[in-house]
Amino acid sequence: MNKLMLLSFITLFMYSCQKETNEDVVDAGFSFYPYSVGSWVVFSVDSTYYDDFTHTQYDYHFLLKEYFESIFVDDEGRPNMRIERYVKMSDTSDWYLRDVWYVHVNSLRVEKVEENIRFVRLIFPVKENATWDGNAMNTLEEQKYQYTRVNYPYSVDTLHFDSTATVIQQKVTNLLEEKDQYEVYARHVGLIEKFYKDVKKDLVSGNIVGGIIYRWKIVQYKM
Repeated sequence: MNKLMLLSFITLFMYSCQKETNEDVVDAGFSFYPYSVGSWVVFSVDSTYYDDFTHTQYDYHFLLKEYFESIFVDDEGRPNMRIERYVKMSDTSDWYLRDVWYVHVNSLRVEKVEENIRFVRLIFPVKENATWDGNAMNTLEEQKYQYTRVNYPYSVDTLHFDSTATVIQQKVTNLLEEKDQYEVYARHVGLIEKFYKDVKKDLVSGNIVGGIIYRWKIVQYKM
């Protein structure tokens, strides 16, 4: 191989590697979690609580606003986003601050701290059927999350999103219990829907006797 051919081969190889690396970065799926300071999302929340002691069902509806307020550095020297979470019980009532969560995002995952419990909500790259332990960074038992329907369109009531990814967090159904939990993320928007079902059932009738079901649905956002 002469010098000219060798130089051409090296140049082509370096270009191919650079192109592949750039494509990996572009396709990693970071746009599924695009929040910056000043971003906010409003969700409509419907929740049903089944009291297995009093055999009473309680239904709640309210609006939840997550406001990405500021950046701070944690004890490990990592940047984190402070998320202020506001609630109001009707369109005409005032927002009130309910609690504060925070999130750390790096090139590998999204670590979201909710009620002082750290969950791995997403991993990168976002790929169909990729799995991980959502409880890998807390003391809860292992819970396998899985991507499905990556880059599929999805609608939440009147809002339509061209490219989304669904995270199946848990799916268990038997005679005594039912667990169904998932989240849907849209490119350039973030979380657009969350569903959580964890209930106990009567063995004979199959009726729900305890537990909770809730769903968040995006209604407004500003990125």
